[in-house]
Amino acid sequence: MRNQRVHRRSTRPQIAPAAGLRLWLARLLLLILAAGSLAVAATVLRPDRWLNDVKYLSSDELKGRGDGTPELDKAADYIEEQFRKAGLQPLPGGFFQPFAAATGADLGKDNQLIALTPKSQSYRLRRDFVPLSFSASGEKSGGVAFVGYGITAPEYNYDDYQGLDVRGKIVLVLRHEPQENEQASVFRGRQLTRHAEFMSKAINARNHGAAAVLVVNDPANHSSGDDRLVPFGSSSGADDLGIPIVQVKQDAVNAWLSAAGRSFPELQKAIDRDLSNHSFLLPANFQITVHTEVHQRRSNLKNVIGVLRGSDPKLRDEYIVIGAHYDHLGSGEQGGSMSAAQIGQIHHGADDNASGTAGMMELARYFAAERASLRRSILFMAFAGEELGLLGSAYYVQQPLAPLGHTIAMLNLDMIGRVNNNKLYIGGVGTSPGFRKLVEEEN
Repeated sequence: MRNQRVHRRSTRPQIAPAAGLRLWLARLLLLILAAGSLAVAATVLRPDRWLNDVKYLSSDELKGRGDGTPELDKAADYIEEQFRKAGLQPLPGGFFQPFAAATGADLGKDNQLIALTPKSQSYRLRRDFVPLSFSASGEKSGGVAFVGYGITAPEYNYDDYQGLDVRGKIVLVLRHEPQENEQASVFRGRQLTRHAEFMSKAINARNHGAAAVLVVNDPANHSSGDDRLVPFGSSSGADDLGIPIVQVKQDAVNAWLSAAGRSFPELQKAIDRDLSNHSFLLPANFQITVHTEVHQRRSNLKNVIGVLRGSDPKLRDEYIVIGAHYDHLGSGEQGGSMSAAQIGQIHHGADDNASGTAGMMELARYFAAERASLRRSILFMAFAGEELGLLGSAYYVQQPLAPLGHTIAMLNLDMIGRVNNNKLYIGGVGTSPGFRKLVEEEN
């Protein structure tokens, strides 16, 4: 789960019985999609079997299932074994879909941040700025654009880039998202969304043509002693994104914006007040040079994929995907740990996402026992690289093993082991006109 890394736990959480409810609802939705009916099946879901899977995947033996570790390969072998036992078939090439990914990075010697004002000023590495581990290497110079939180979120009717051309500019973005501490915020209240992630901001900036990205902690909520640079290597992400990405301290940004006649804290407050757009170009005579040297380490990962073939000659070539990521944080060295003090300890990942992987395998067993009722085919997928930036699922979309045009729906199981206030949260219902109706009918 990549909604926000700071909420991680390194200890093994208690798993709630609610997983059975989540699997029950998933079964209902999938029966409608795959079987075309709500006929009651004789097969039952087995919570005890689900729990045994969770316990193994989150055991000390698997050491937190970090990407690029032998223990993640061991987890993949276990998932493949369960697929085989359930009677799933491999796709051409077998149950594994291998891919390479950056699973770590080393900081080179040549990293610089220079403000080219009437008086040039250089900043100190690790004291005033630090590159992120998925930053490109190279040098970029140019004018600066303040783009608020750097978010484009049509689902919230919010766009910091609206009306501003940042092509070739170095964009300055706030670290989190609007109204971070307000429960009534449209950005899911106090729970941060994917838009708060470093990776999301970097990709959005690149998509708008930015030359480089400077990220700064928002002053209203994270100032003074809370204005910390993330340690290099603790911000996980995908491969080199093609542009330099650097985090910078608030003191530098305060000086830049003050010279432009703006107050940094007041800009954030204005955005948070009513979600209005306050993005602007800094004066043309203010230029910044960013030079980064980041060396990425690559590892071989693999998705685990099995299929149950449908029985209807007209519909069996249509696919429904049931997916879950099976990687976690290992010992925290790749980033995502809740506390620097916990780095080096096993991050078991029972809820995130042994619970979802176990749920996916239990649904595979369930539907394998009911395969005669399946009209459409079902793909069961366990993704690696999620903790590095949704890499496994992204790779499958780029290199699909079944035609995407024939893939009609996807159910993703992520952190299904615990319940908050006895509520079941289902996201993504807006991605299909029929999903919301199905959920509301079964609520």
